[in-house]
Amino acid sequence: MAIRSAHAPETGRFRAALLAALEEKDGNATRLQRVAETLVALALEGELPAIREIRDVVDGKAGGAGDTVHIERIERIIVDPQDQDRAGVPSAAGARTL
Repeated sequence: MAIRSAHAPETGRFRAALLAALEEKDGNATRLQRVAETLVALALEGELPAIREIRDVVDGKAGGAGDTVHIERIERIIVDPQDQDRAGVPSAAGARTL
């Protein structure tokens, strides 16, 4: 179950307004392109926060949930390879003897 902020509707409206503002033209480029250019310029000047932001956007945030795999169930099936009456039990191919 997702935890929702009490301010979620306001956040959605703010996000929409911010995206609309960033899409507006500023000369030959959008404001979003200008922001990206400014971020790159700061990184080229050696600003570590700008460098980290670019790295996180391009390569994904370190330790972030972007590459997380959700495992719903882990199951172990123990099979006796000598048991010929194992209807419905998968093959023991690749099983190791303990």
